[in-house]
Amino acid sequence: MSQLIYLPFDQLHRKFGALKSADPKQDVIVMVESARMTTGRNWHPQRLHFLISSARHFAQSLRDEGFTVEYVKAPTTIDGLTNFQKKYTLKLQQLLMD
Repeated sequence: MSQLIYLPFDQLHRKFGALKSADPKQDVIVMVESARMTTGRNWHPQRLHFLISSARHFAQSLRDEGFTVEYVKAPTTIDGLTNFQKKYTLKLQQLLMD
């Protein structure tokens, strides 16, 4: 694993930003759908649906391209990233022990 790349919902593009030089064989993409994001604003229901649907479809297109994508649901973005970090730290420790 080369990089853990956090991908916010407003940067869903393969050729720019965080994914510009990402490698499907090595990098892990992390996307967090936080309750705070979905309930913290007075979203128009259709706009919120479009935002979440776009992120989920983009995550699937990255998987189809060969990336490992972790789509996490959490109360906040920080909670989601912290839980993800703990999960992967444990996985790395297990791999090193084997």
